[in-house]
Amino acid sequence: MSAHCVNYLQNKMQAYAVLVQPLEKISTSGLFKVAVTSNKNIWELYIEDEYGLLGNYNRVTDLFLLLHNLRTYQESDDYPDWCVYHNIPPEDSKWLNYFRELSRIYREMEQALGGLDPCISTFDFELGAGDFQALLKAE
Repeated sequence: MSAHCVNYLQNKMQAYAVLVQPLEKISTSGLFKVAVTSNKNIWELYIEDEYGLLGNYNRVTDLFLLLHNLRTYQESDDYPDWCVYHNIPPEDSKWLNYFRELSRIYREMEQALGGLDPCISTFDFELGAGDFQALLKAE
């Protein structure tokens, strides 16, 4: 197993003093509202965590979940596509407003954190394999 991604995420967490704190569970499917702090920046956003990892392994895993969710936002074709991924009703204006706000949050976080690459592939994450397994064992 490669330690490259674990080291990359640990270094990012330390260099930018990143902390992801769960605030509230929004749905039974694993949608959480979180506070993300980095140096003097604070953001509130939503993270999909269908596997129940957030806050249960280590801070580096929490950082990965944040970056993975930002990747899904960036890779979504549009709002309906993003809603399907997160099992969110597209007709709910709360989520449309949040989706629009994500553009600003994404840019701010990208600048504040020196990039938003989660390093671990979606494939490894969904299969619980490779670099993702190493991440769960990190301290």
